[in-house]
Amino acid sequence: MVRLKVFVKPDGTVRDTEVLGGNPILAESAQKSVMQWKFSPASSETNLEVSVVFDPHSET
Repeated sequence: MVRLKVFVKPDGTVRDTEVLGGNPILAESAQKSVMQWKFSPASSETNLEVSVVFDPHSET
């Protein structure tokens, strides 16, 4: 698992991420993935914390 702080621009795209904790080996992969996410548009820039879980037993 990797915990990230995600900074989302008003148009819903991700401006930046910051690693808050978790597995340092997986942090870069988690950041690259979250940078591709699209959120609902908002009236101003927002930030939130997300956890990216890496499950080696997942079938997807």
